[in-house]
Amino acid sequence: MKLAVRLAAMLTVALAAILAFNGYSRVERELEVFDEDDQRDHETVGRALGSAVEHTWRAEGEAGVRALLERASHAEHGLRARLVWLDAPAEDPGAPLVPGVTTERVARGMPLERVPDGRDGLLVSYVPVRGVGRPAAVELAESGTTEHEYLRTTVRRTLVSSLVLVAACGVIVLAFGAAFVGRPLAELVAHARRVGAGDLGSRARAHGHHEIGVLAAEMNAMAGRLGEAHDRAAAEMEERIRAVEQLRHADRLGTVGKLASGVAHELGTPLNVIAIRAKMIEQSPTATPETSEAARIVREQAARMAAIIRQLLDFARRRKPHLGPMELVPLVGRVCAMLEPMARKRGVALELRPSDRVRVAGDAALVEQVVTNLCVNAVQASPSGSPVTLSVTRARVPPVARAGAGAAPPTEHACIEVQDRGTGMTPEVREHAFEPFFTTKEVGEGTGLGLSVSFGIVEEHGGWIEVDSEPGRGSTFRVWLPALPAEGPSDEATA
Repeated sequence: MKLAVRLAAMLTVALAAILAFNGYSRVERELEVFDEDDQRDHETVGRALGSAVEHTWRAEGEAGVRALLERASHAEHGLRARLVWLDAPAEDPGAPLVPGVTTERVARGMPLERVPDGRDGLLVSYVPVRGVGRPAAVELAESGTTEHEYLRTTVRRTLVSSLVLVAACGVIVLAFGAAFVGRPLAELVAHARRVGAGDLGSRARAHGHHEIGVLAAEMNAMAGRLGEAHDRAAAEMEERIRAVEQLRHADRLGTVGKLASGVAHELGTPLNVIAIRAKMIEQSPTATPETSEAARIVREQAARMAAIIRQLLDFARRRKPHLGPMELVPLVGRVCAMLEPMARKRGVALELRPSDRVRVAGDAALVEQVVTNLCVNAVQASPSGSPVTLSVTRARVPPVARAGAGAAPPTEHACIEVQDRGTGMTPEVREHAFEPFFTTKEVGEGTGLGLSVSFGIVEEHGGWIEVDSEPGRGSTFRVWLPALPAEGPSDEATA
C-alpha cells in the first residue's frame, strides 16, 4: 500500500474513532439530561398529585381519588397516574409495576425507574400517599417512546454527520497526502532509480524546506559526490591502464634493447673483418685509384657502423655509476652524432652551438643518457624544418636559481641547454613533466619515463633540471651540474 493511502487510512480510522467516542459521549449526555428532566417533571407532578390525592381521599374516598388520577393522566404525552397499594402482592392489579417497592423506599424518594413495556418501556416514579389506611402511593408511568425517538434521531444524525465528516476528511487527507507526500516520494524514487542506473548527473526537484525537501537535497548532494567519485575512479582507472600500457611498452623496449645488444655484439666481429679487409684492399699495391677510394669509403662506413653499435651498447649496458672528471662538449657532440640520422629522418636539424669548455664529475654514460632523452624529446616535439639547438655554458648560479639552495652562496655550475621550437607545454603539463609514466606523446612514441629517469640521474650528480615552456613557442631544458675547476688534465678521452 502506498504511503499516502496508508496515511489517509490511519488518519481516517483515528478520526472515526474520535467521532465515535464523541457521539457516544453525546448520546450518554443526552440520556442523562433526559433522565434529569423526567425526574424533575415526575417530582413536580407527583407533589401536586400527592396533595390532591390526600385532600380528595378525605372528601370523596377511593373512588374520587381514582377519578382524579384518571383525569390527571395525559394520554397525548403518554403520562399515566394511578393509585397503587404498596403491600399488595405482585399479581394484584393494584400492585406497583416496579417489584420490591416499599413504603420506606417511596418515603426516601425513589429515583426514576425503567420498566420494560412494549418496544420502548416505561419510566416509573412513586409519590407516597398518607391518610388512606394502607401503604399507598401514586404511581406515575410515562412511555419512553418520545425519549427513544429522540435518541434514535440523535444517533442517526450523529452517525450520518460522522460518516460524512470522515469521508470528507479521508478524501482531503488522501488528496493532500498524494500531493505533498506521494508525488514527491515518487519523484525521489524515480531519481534514486536513475542514480542507481548510472545517471549521476540527475537531480531531484526540491520540495520546500520540510523533511522531503531536505531528503531531496541530500540525495542531490549524494549524487554529486557519487559523480565526483565516479569521475575520480574513471580517471584513476585510465591512469592505471595507461601506466600498465607504459610498463608493457617499457618491458618491450627492454626486451628489444637486450636483443639489440645481442645483435650489435654479433655484428661487431663481421664489421671489424669488413673494415680490415677494406683497409687491405685500400693499401694493396695493385689497387686502382677507384678501387682504393671505394675501399676507403667501405672502411669508413664500417667504422661508423661500429661506433654507432658501440654507443648503443654503452647506452643500453647496465652498470653501477662511476663518477669521474669528464668534458661535456665532446659528450654532447657524440649524442648529436648518434641522433643525427633520427633527426634527419624527421626533418629536424641538430645544432651544437659554440660552447664553453666545462668539466664535471659524473658518469659519462648516465649523463649521456640524460642528454639523449632530452634531445629525443626535443626532436619528437619539433615540426619538420625546425632546429634543435644544444649548448654547454659555465655560470655562477645565484641561490634563487638553485633547487633547495637556501642561503648558500653562488657556485660554479655547468649548464647543458636543449632548446626546441615545438608545440611547448601548458603550465599543467609542465607541473607533471617529471612524474613517472606521465607523457603527452602518442602511444608507442614514449613511455613517460625519460624525464623522470633524467631528473633522478641529475639529482644523483648533485644538480637539477629547469624547464621553460609556453604553448606554441617551444621548450628549453637546462641541466645544471656542479662544475670542476677549469684547471686540470682533460678527461675527454676517458669520457
